[in-house]
Amino acid sequence: MGSSLVRGAVAVAGTALFLGQAAPAAAINEYEGLTYAQAANQIAQSGATPKISTKMGSFLPTSQCVVTGSRTASSLNSSGTSNGNTVLLDLNCNYMFALPGVPGNSRLSPEGKEAYEEALQAAQERQAQAQAEAEAAAQAAVEGS
Repeated sequence: MGSSLVRGAVAVAGTALFLGQAAPAAAINEYEGLTYAQAANQIAQSGATPKISTKMGSFLPTSQCVVTGSRTASSLNSSGTSNGNTVLLDLNCNYMFALPGVPGNSRLSPEGKEAYEEALQAAQERQAQAQAEAEAAAQAAVEGS
């Protein structure tokens, strides 16, 4: 009796271990942070079908929405056969950070603060580049005359 109890406990533990590994962590949220267009392209290249599961906001076009979550889903049709691999995507279609009249992450939130600082830095870099090009053009005009 003790032997069958041990075998039963081992079988239950083995089943729990197997079930715990059925969905690897990499398969959940592996597209997080990408735009819908990028994620859909990667999913299609892997042979699966992208499908929007949830969509928050409507400011950005769908192709530019940010994937906030993803998971693999498989379903059976009415005949009991698989419809193929489907990846469900959760999208955030609000702007990266809130502006007057534009929905987005609060600039006080970690996400909003980071997005705002990145946008500010990119704008400063574009401005410095434009100024350098203007100075180079002015210098070339002086040297050419």
